[in-house]
Order: sequence, then structure tokens, then C-alpha cells
Amino acid sequence: MSATAPQDEQLWRDLVAAHDARPARDIEPERHQAPHVALLTCSDARIADNGLRGTADNEVFSIRVAGAIPNDEVLASLAFAVVALAVPLVVVMTHQRCGAISGAIAARAGLRTDAADAMLAGVEQYLPPELSEDDAIEHMARSGTTTMRRQLAEVCASTGTVMPTAIAALIDHDTDEILTVE
Repeated sequence: MSATAPQDEQLWRDLVAAHDARPARDIEPERHQAPHVALLTCSDARIADNGLRGTADNEVFSIRVAGAIPNDEVLASLAFAVVALAVPLVVVMTHQRCGAISGAIAARAGLRTDAADAMLAGVEQYLPPELSEDDAIEHMARSGTTTMRRQLAEVCASTGTVMPTAIAALIDHDTDEILTVE
């Protein structure tokens, strides 16, 4: 384990102090989850903590992974949200200028870096090689939603759970709008 730099420790202390200074969350005494939406989005720091600004605590079951890739762990988390928490809406949301997608495209073009190669491995099955970056981002939202729907249909059928509505969307960083891409 490497030693933590003093400025890194101070950053952590500042984050904890800011957290502690915020008013307590308004959650029912049982502290149970009651989200209205399960959201798979990219872990990009430009996206709000739970992916949707303006939502209250306990409204969004948020799953964040670079590129919004619906891998097995992500799909298991979405299934939990649908089966255990009865979430009626699931959204797969990508965003413009996604470093994960651009890294995967760069790796395919031969611009190899360890980070690009890692992203290509995760994105490969969802990303046709002929797509531009903008088209690839929309495609990832659609493809992730299709994969998620197929997986959740099986889970819902086997558990007798109601299939949630599923939407593919993206965040337009230029206008700050969320757009449906289906």
C-alpha cells in the first residue's frame, strides 16, 4: 500500500467536512430504499452524483460505470433494483464526449494506451467498428438498453416481477439537456 500524500489526506478531510455540514437527508426512519428509477450512467465526473440533477435523495438507484457498459455486475444491480425495490423505470444514459467511448474508438484505430485497451475490452461487444464517436455514444445507450431489457425480461419472468419501462438517453453537454435516443 502506498503512502497517501498530505494534500490527498486534506482533500479527503475537506470532502468529509462538506458532507457533514450538509443538512441530514430526509429519509424515513426505517431508512429503506424507495427509488423511482434505476439509472445506469457513465462514471464521468461531469455528470451529477446520481446522474439526474434535481432529484431528491432516495429517488434514484444509481449505477455508474465508465461508458455506461451493462456488464454482468451492472445487470445484476439493475435486476436487484427491479426485483427487490420494484423500480418501475430503468434508464441507460450515455453522454457526449465520453472518454471511455473515445478511448475504445482510439484503441480500435491503433492508438493504443493501457486505458484505451481496457475500455475497448469492455465496449467491444456493443460497439460496431464503423461508427463515429457521436453515433457510438447513442449506439451504446440503445445497445445497453437492449441488453438490459433482455436480461431483465428473463429475471422478471422467473420471479413474477413486473417488467419496468426501459429508456435509452444521453446527456448533451452543450445544451445540458437529457435527450431520449430511441
